[in-house]
Order: sequence, then structure tokens, then C-alpha cells
Amino acid sequence: MNKLKNIAKRIIIIYVILFIILGSSSSVYAKRGYDAQCGEFVSQYARDFIKKYCTPESKTRYAGIAEAEWSGGSFGQGTFICCCTAGVKYMYELALNVNLYDLGFDPVCANGIVNMPGSPNWVEVSSESDLQPGDVVINDHHTELYVGESQRANYGNSPYSGVIRDGPSLSSSGGSFTKAFRLDKSVQVEPSGNVPTSKTDFGGTPVNYSEFYFNGIPDGKYSLANRKNIFELLVNSIKELVNFFTGLITYLFRGLVIGIISIFDRFINNTVKSINESPTTIQESGVSATSADDPYSLDRSVTIESLVFGDVDIFDINIFETE
Repeated sequence: MNKLKNIAKRIIIIYVILFIILGSSSSVYAKRGYDAQCGEFVSQYARDFIKKYCTPESKTRYAGIAEAEWSGGSFGQGTFICCCTAGVKYMYELALNVNLYDLGFDPVCANGIVNMPGSPNWVEVSSESDLQPGDVVINDHHTELYVGESQRANYGNSPYSGVIRDGPSLSSSGGSFTKAFRLDKSVQVEPSGNVPTSKTDFGGTPVNYSEFYFNGIPDGKYSLANRKNIFELLVNSIKELVNFFTGLITYLFRGLVIGIISIFDRFINNTVKSINESPTTIQESGVSATSADDPYSLDRSVTIESLVFGDVDIFDINIFETE
């Protein structure tokens, strides 16, 4: 009988550990605050992007536009077209899934110098020595992305767009750039992966970061002008609808699983409390016990550590015992 009891306890402990691990891992899918690692990520992304898509020069073109675009209509298709601010914004969209225009970054360079200082979304970099990969450098007519190693990604090198150059240097040290800014750590970003090798690498759909759908998969603008025929338009519309409902069901299922884990975790903790804790003193008439005297106010939460080291009385065995 005791052997069956020990087996049952071990099974319960294993299940509880698994639920705790699953519950704590639910935050893996959440966004993260911008930090130095995110800056390094977008910098390396910009380097890889330029190396892959901006050479030879005949595949890129400079144009004074607010949004980067591809002449072929889909990511990686045809000629890459952008200006300096659009290029920096595009790198942040591709690498970190964030729209800088929503954070005070302006398509007009001079406006960026005006809008970004004092904004809660940006931290001004005081000197050239403080520059970090991912920082945005600006003057009244140009914007570039600092990518580390005393180099920057320049998307305004007319007539071609996208090149790595030495620098930048700030005006405090006699340079040509007036200001430098970095996203504040409170800004939530979402690193998305490496530079795609084809238009279907992101979620199986053509990528154009001018639009975002509910399921988090970026997709392109659709019109008859961009499609070969009405049948292709219909097929892509059905694909979009399937992607939407797939994302919706995924989010609902994820919420259901996390909710069940939370309920189970609370049930286990309440059960342990009810079994292991009982009043040890009787309150005198007219005297109220303080919260410190209340045995039920003790923190008896079930954690992996409390289970492994036998801190919870109901699980009075060591799961590492062999007998």
C-alpha cells in the first residue's frame, strides 16, 4: 500500500512540475522591451539585408518615399526602392516588428530632430562614444542606422539605396550628424528572425510590412493591378481568410491552455494549503488576531523547488529516492 502511495505521489509531483513549467513558459511568445541585444539584432539584420538585396546596385533605387517598397510587389521581388528614413524604418519593421512612425520618428529628417527629443519612446545619445548598434543618427536632411564597428547603414545614397559605410560622427566631435537616438527600454518589440530568402519565408505568405493582420503575420496589399488575373486574386483572398482564422484559433487555444494551467495551479495550491495549514491558536473573546498570527496568511505556494526539496508536507518524499 505504501508503495502505491509513493507511486501516486510521484505521478502527482511530475504533473505539477510539468504544469508549472508550461505556465511559466507562456511568456515566451510575448513581446520584449527594447535592449542592447535588440539593437544588435536589427543592426545585423540591416547588414544581412544590404548584403543580400542591395547588391549589385542595379537591384536597388533611391526615391524620396515614406514607405520602402519592391517593384515586383512582394518582399524580395524586383528592385528595392526607398529613401534614408524609409530604409531605417523598414529594417525595424523587418527585424523587430515595430513601426517607428508610431513612435515619433518622422519621414522628414528635420521633423525627426524636432519630434524625438523629449519623447518617452526615445533616449537621446549624448556622444559618439555612447553609440550602440541600432541607434538612429539624424541631421536636418539625412537619417542613417548605426550598425556597430564604427559603421552605419545608409539607405539614401542616391541613385542607389542600401550600403554600409564608415561612421557616423556626431556634431559634438565635428561630425555631420546632429543627433542620435535609441529606442527606450519601455518600447515593446518582437524579434522576428533572419532575412528571408524568399517571399514565403514569413508564415508562408508574401511579405509587405505596410500592413499587419490579426495573426501577426505581415502580408501585402492586394488589388487587381498587382495580380495576374481574378482567379489568383480569389485564391490569395482565401489564403488570407484561412490565415486570419488560423491565427484567431491559435490565440484562443493558447488562452484556453494558459487558463487551464492557471486553474490547475490554483487548485493545487489551495489543496496544499487546506491540508497543511490549520489554526494553531484560538482567538480570545473580543481579540482579533493579526495577519501575522493567521496561519492561512502564510505563503505556501507550490513551486518546483518546494517539491524537489520536500518543503511541502503533503509531498513527504524525495522524488530522487530509488526505494
